[in-house]
Amino acid sequence: MTDLYLVRHGQAAFGTNNYDRLTARGEQQAKVLGQHWQDLGWSFAQAFSGKMQRQRHTGTLALPAATGYQSLQAFDEYDARALLNAFLPSAGQPGQSVREFQARLDAALLAWINAGEEAPEHLPESWPVFSQRVSEGLHQVMDQAGFADRLVVFTSAGAIAAAVTQILGLPAQGFLALNRRIFNASVTHLHFGRSGFALVSYNDATPLRRVAEDLVTYR
Repeated sequence: MTDLYLVRHGQAAFGTNNYDRLTARGEQQAKVLGQHWQDLGWSFAQAFSGKMQRQRHTGTLALPAATGYQSLQAFDEYDARALLNAFLPSAGQPGQSVREFQARLDAALLAWINAGEEAPEHLPESWPVFSQRVSEGLHQVMDQAGFADRLVVFTSAGAIAAAVTQILGLPAQGFLALNRRIFNASVTHLHFGRSGFALVSYNDATPLRRVAEDLVTYR
């Protein structure tokens, strides 16, 4: 049985011109998670990340001794700004209120999912394409794994939610509830065996809570 851990990146710079970078708190979250693994005496046979800066940076802070990461575009996040512009053009850029932004994002994501392959052509990808690339990424990782290996992927909330949606056989709309409250630097644990993937635990932020409650964030 192979263990695969999906880690959401640390807190990123929401509300700034460059979301794709970690805040000081995000850096601390990644280091706390890495220390937790070190305390457990864990090592990983292989480490992967998406190609986004916030994903790769989380990985290098959590596992500074790792020899390198395989960066796979399969684990990149959906383009939230493009979705908002396509489905809610009057919403403009993310506002100062996290709650307002989340409501707008949920509406855009639902429209994206419901559009299926008929999504606007100028979007980077449709929902089915996004969901499929995450699935292909998971299997690509497993193709390189050995039996009883422990592997880790540093990615984003949408990719994690899409993976769990597939594994649990949920309708696409179930993705919204999973995606809405994935904590920064949280861990989702999957098993992979003869019958495929199984969910062991989801959105675990225990290592952060043990250090300080204010390390538990989702924006």
